[in-house]
Amino acid sequence: MSEPNFADLLASPENPDNVWYPCSCHCGATSFKILHEPLESSAPKPAPVLKCNCSICVKNGYLLIYAFRDQIEYTHGWDALRNYRFASKTWDHKFCGVCGTSVGIDFLGIHPAGNIIAINGVLAENVHELAELSEEAARKIYRLNQVVSMLVDECDKRFVK
Repeated sequence: MSEPNFADLLASPENPDNVWYPCSCHCGATSFKILHEPLESSAPKPAPVLKCNCSICVKNGYLLIYAFRDQIEYTHGWDALRNYRFASKTWDHKFCGVCGTSVGIDFLGIHPAGNIIAINGVLAENVHELAELSEEAARKIYRLNQVVSMLVDECDKRFVK
């Protein structure tokens, strides 16, 4: 089996099977839609979501859908989201300031896969069962995230004052 990478999680913008998935927080203060390959586990070739095993993703119950920034259209409330940063403090974990729903992770353009955002897949409306990556694949991607975070941390220590 080949090494998993973020390209496997990103929907190709040209894929004719892409679907717009409406998403919202619990209270509806934030809503948006995401263009992605079919997410339902019943689809012929469902796009995998990542169940990350880092501490914050486990606490938030994330099943992450990765998308390029231009594959997300905001209806309302995106600017009103609150941010939380921990560890390397380089990525914004977004949550609704009204109901507290964990919305996703904004990598702020520094992710090696490109200008991407990870959205909590459980926010997608009318998607009842998501196809998860295997645990082995998730562990490898988690390790990649750790390396990226350490590199950003090191750069911050050396060059940002």
